[in-house]
Amino acid sequence: MTRFRQAIENYDTALRLRPDFGLAYFNRATALARLGEYNEAIGNYNAALTLMPRSAISLFGRGVAKRARGDLVGGDADIAAAKAIAANIAVDMAELKIKP
Repeated sequence: MTRFRQAIENYDTALRLRPDFGLAYFNRATALARLGEYNEAIGNYNAALTLMPRSAISLFGRGVAKRARGDLVGGDADIAAAKAIAANIAVDMAELKIKP
């Protein structure tokens, strides 16, 4: 099992215990995106944004996933919205190896 699959299982457990834990959705989405499961990742970023509507990290991550799936317009819009909330978000996310 890859470390990303293990992480997803850990976040599944966390969300069963606390379904309102927005950061767990973000982290699970990021692990899914690293595995190339972009549709599922976007769903998890959406869940994170439902709980944390002004989450620049979730907007940026969703934007990257949308771009990877081929939705350049939607991805760019999410990335721009993330930058409007947190100007340095691209630098911060690059440190997590999340970049468009």
